[in-house]
Amino acid sequence: MRALGSSLAALALAACGPANPAVGTPPLDHALYLRTVESVLEQRCAVPSCHGNPRRPLATYATDRYRMDPSRLRLPEAISPEEVAANERSASAFAVGITNAADSMLITKSLGTVFHQGGVVWGSVDDPECQAVLAWLRSGGLR
Repeated sequence: MRALGSSLAALALAACGPANPAVGTPPLDHALYLRTVESVLEQRCAVPSCHGNPRRPLATYATDRYRMDPSRLRLPEAISPEEVAANERSASAFAVGITNAADSMLITKSLGTVFHQGGVVWGSVDDPECQAVLAWLRSGGLR
């Protein structure tokens, strides 16, 4: 009986297979992100009750809000290059596994086509902020 239990345990472990491989983000345009998307995320998403919170997806650092260094919280100083890079990595993750930029949850949630606790951010896809995020996502090869 003990041998059967050990065999079943070994079989179960073997069935688990290797861990999921890491998936890279598309090569999105960093300069375009800095020019157009970073300010949108800071202004629209970094509210403490939303994404200006480390426990939320798309946690976003912003001036006078959430910061990497808790002692810098609520200071009216520009965010650091490390914080900008973290914001960009976080937003870039929403380009993984899709082929159409309009399917990114950055877009669908902000337009309200997928439920978003924070409500509708942009009234239409024609909103200039929405267009800026779409252009950035498309810079990585998405349609």
